[in-house]
Amino acid sequence: APRRRGCPQRRASARAMAAPPFVDDPTAMHKDGPLSCKLHPTVLFGIADHFMRRQEEQGRVIGTLLGSVNDGVVEVRNSFPVPHSEAEQATIDSDFNTTMCSLHRKVHPKEVVVGWYSTGSQITHNDQFYHQFFEEQAGGADGFAPIFLLVDTSLSAKGVKTKAFVRSELSLGAKHVASAFVTVHTRLANSEAERIAIDHLVRSSMPAGDGPKQPHELVPLRPDVDTVHWRMCKLLDALDKTRAYIEEVEAGKV
Repeated sequence: APRRRGCPQRRASARAMAAPPFVDDPTAMHKDGPLSCKLHPTVLFGIADHFMRRQEEQGRVIGTLLGSVNDGVVEVRNSFPVPHSEAEQATIDSDFNTTMCSLHRKVHPKEVVVGWYSTGSQITHNDQFYHQFFEEQAGGADGFAPIFLLVDTSLSAKGVKTKAFVRSELSLGAKHVASAFVTVHTRLANSEAERIAIDHLVRSSMPAGDGPKQPHELVPLRPDVDTVHWRMCKLLDALDKTRAYIEEVEAGKV
């Protein structure tokens, strides 16, 4: 995962950006924006990898979400980490984010910034500052409200919990009072290629001869040596079948 070392260090700061009061009011009505969010599994894998590679002093990690917006549906296809700090005040490496967006656009020109992610189980006060930063980076359609994806990596429920939010402006008459995060319906959407890859990962992590696993049962990963041995056995079995077929052809049996 990209690291802060060697990157430009001009950062946006929470103190430099005045923001209205923030409340976490689930009853609030959000402004015009995405009605639902489609999340690809590769994004979750990337976020989990970012969290596992974080520095010891980091409590959480954040990053940029990329994808597309069509007919009120945000489809999140990619992501990348963004260095940040919350030691004294909330800061984010804006130059790093700009550079990564530019590089990503060369590979996927049709994808835009659709929001950001954070690991953790609860919304924090600094999230309003980070969300405001990514609102400025988002390049969706008119009236687009970027997604805030919260990923719980504690595995407290024997799985990875995800929640998506958009920011809502709370007003009293014509006066703006506060901001609030409200939830957005999220579902996992994967292509045929992603489904095949996930099935392969699950099957290859099962010890040979084991039957189907029970729901929510953790499957241990194979050690590297066992994986190589298992693949060599599969290859030898395929070669034996090929040789037997060739012998039948030569004997005129086929």
